[in-house]
Amino acid sequence: MNHNIIERNERLQKVSEALPPLPADTLIVNDYTNAFLHLNGIRWNMFSHEKVAGQPIPPSKEEGFSAAVVRLSTNKDQLRMMLSLLNTVLKDDAPIWVIGGNDEGIKSFPKTAKGYVKDVETIDIRQRARLLQGTRGELQSTLQDWMETHSIVLDGQPVEWNTFPGVFAKGRLDSGTEYLLNVLADYPIKRTFQLADFACGTGVIARWLADRFPEAQIDAMDADSWAIELAQLNAPTVKHRLVDGWIGMPRDCRYDLVISNPPVHIGKESDYSVLRGLIRDAKSRLHYRGQILMVTLHHIPIQRLAEEEEYRIIEVAAHNKRYKVWRLANHN
Repeated sequence: MNHNIIERNERLQKVSEALPPLPADTLIVNDYTNAFLHLNGIRWNMFSHEKVAGQPIPPSKEEGFSAAVVRLSTNKDQLRMMLSLLNTVLKDDAPIWVIGGNDEGIKSFPKTAKGYVKDVETIDIRQRARLLQGTRGELQSTLQDWMETHSIVLDGQPVEWNTFPGVFAKGRLDSGTEYLLNVLADYPIKRTFQLADFACGTGVIARWLADRFPEAQIDAMDADSWAIELAQLNAPTVKHRLVDGWIGMPRDCRYDLVISNPPVHIGKESDYSVLRGLIRDAKSRLHYRGQILMVTLHHIPIQRLAEEEEYRIIEVAAHNKRYKVWRLANHN
């Protein structure tokens, strides 16, 4: 975790000191950087962390939860979706506290969350972070209510694609992934028995691999539980893994090829922790002559990160004006 995220966590922790005593059945929601580990309650995170798998929907309680503390999401669509699901498990008029940084959009929260949280007021402001309080709104929904269907083109063919409003690329084929697939279409791949789509998102690469190599065993991996819900629909023939990187994957999983368009941000901040984990821990996951092919923007320091892990082969397999496709391996 980089310095900016650590510093932001400290500011959020500071403003959280203004919270009143919380009921024992308070839901702690969306603490994706672990800023609120000091708060007691029942946790609902959509993202997997270490060996704890993310949950696409909140835990349920027959009489409803008494309160919630929400870590602000910088993605407004994702935030509204999260609040609509949260409202299905809260008691009527349950208090909702929301904590976030000024530069993350906390000032516009009352407008963003209109209908989902009512009577929003500012409780405390400290070090460019705010604590807001409101009460449970009337708008609520299920995951299925948010499902959207678009059309993307894979291997020259239109394919119906399921997505949610807040997920990466918003129902489009991301330009980096599109470039990677174009490179892969002509790339000399010798073994295709065990394949992995690392940080699979909604399943674009996994689906492409499944269509190209129907005989292969394919793992589609992501920490985002909402993304895995979509990948199960979009790439139904592969094995879906809701895991925090390689953590939680069976130790005996080995691959001929690991493909990835890895994330390099957490919220608003640049963060290479997922990328570092991919590069560091994939070494022990590759078969003899196994390789990693990943696409990144030009400025991402893959050469340095791979050299730190002592890969024998670090090369740019292809590039255009925006992207590089990197090949990492230990054997030719």
